[in-house]
Amino acid sequence: KSIAYGAFPWSGLLPVALLHLLSSSRPSTFARVQLLAVLAAAFFVALFMSWRVHEIRTPALVACAMAIGVYLDDALRAEAGGPFAALLAACGMAILARDLFLSPESLLDAQRLEGLKYPVLARVHVVHLCVGLAFAVAAWIGLGWWRKALLALLVLAVPYAAYAAHGLMPALGTHFSSNGLLVAYQKVARPGEPLARFRVKETAFQVGGKLREIRTQAELLEYLRSPGRVFALVPAADLAALDQAARRADTRYNVLDDSSSRALLLSNRLGKGERDRNPLRRFVFRDPTRPRHPLKANFEGLVELTGFDLPQSAELGGKFRVQLHFHVTGKLPANWKLFLHFDAPATRVHGDHPPLDGKLPTQYWSVGDYIIDEYDVEVPRMTTPRGRYTAYTGFWLGEKRLKVVEGPHDGADRVRLATLHVR
Repeated sequence: KSIAYGAFPWSGLLPVALLHLLSSSRPSTFARVQLLAVLAAAFFVALFMSWRVHEIRTPALVACAMAIGVYLDDALRAEAGGPFAALLAACGMAILARDLFLSPESLLDAQRLEGLKYPVLARVHVVHLCVGLAFAVAAWIGLGWWRKALLALLVLAVPYAAYAAHGLMPALGTHFSSNGLLVAYQKVARPGEPLARFRVKETAFQVGGKLREIRTQAELLEYLRSPGRVFALVPAADLAALDQAARRADTRYNVLDDSSSRALLLSNRLGKGERDRNPLRRFVFRDPTRPRHPLKANFEGLVELTGFDLPQSAELGGKFRVQLHFHVTGKLPANWKLFLHFDAPATRVHGDHPPLDGKLPTQYWSVGDYIIDEYDVEVPRMTTPRGRYTAYTGFWLGEKRLKVVEGPHDGADRVRLATLHVR
């Protein structure tokens, strides 16, 4: 997988390149055998290390690139290729493009050794799909009929490589590293204002001396109650639990930087020109909210849906935003998700998601709170017929749903919202 995704989209040519090396009878056969030997050795070294120690980054990418280069050179000389090779290469590239469209985080399999949550980056999956399919078409034509079409691979590869190296990877670095948060701290902190870390393991930085290690939530809250200004790095996934504990302990905190999807920079005070970037401040309230479309529905006496905001129409291939307004009346079970179903005859558009994009799991919904859940629903162009769709919502976990005990519903524990016209 690290070869397939790490050398995308060229790796689609690797199967036919290896077959060509094995079957070649040119005078330079010895050099080709050496290249195959390097590939085999690299593969078995990686396999052995994965078995004995841990998964390692593959050492075979350079040898793979050389094998593909030899194959393309022979193909341009009309000494390789053919209909079977064209079909095999095109199918390989198309499959890789599909995989990266569905799971764009796979692109990192050549660079990472641990699981990472892939941040939402606009249109990344579409770029992979378009580049992969364009490569597939160029390889199919070039290997099968018109050799000069192979030059289109270079035309496509150069801008894609520039995009990956100077656009995609730096953007990912913002999410997977705390460097940006440390830079933000150094810009605003005055001498003597300390920085601590709480459960942020991937950074071992020292800023003006040893970085303070905070091990418990209670210690973190005590730290944030310091009389002077202090800063802390905390995991983004802990924000909901921290917010609930801080509210109970009447401890004020602010999110100064939320540019990373994995960690946050907190402070107990705001400086001049700074603002609190805590996403929960925008969607969690103690006073009632005002939805454009009021509605009353009750889920097992635990939470009430008080209304929603939903456009009357949506465009094929576009997105539309839905806001659901809730009032928490009881203690909800953990990790329930929200579903949004837009149903027409024999068709459904899905909008299932964790509440507040995972920032506030249901176990942290506090009694008395008013919560706005905001979600952007995509309307697939290829699989969505035009027409009128009925919108439903509710809570689900696995095969279970919270029962609707009051309000408009369809008998399957789905609250009926409104009608949406897809144009």
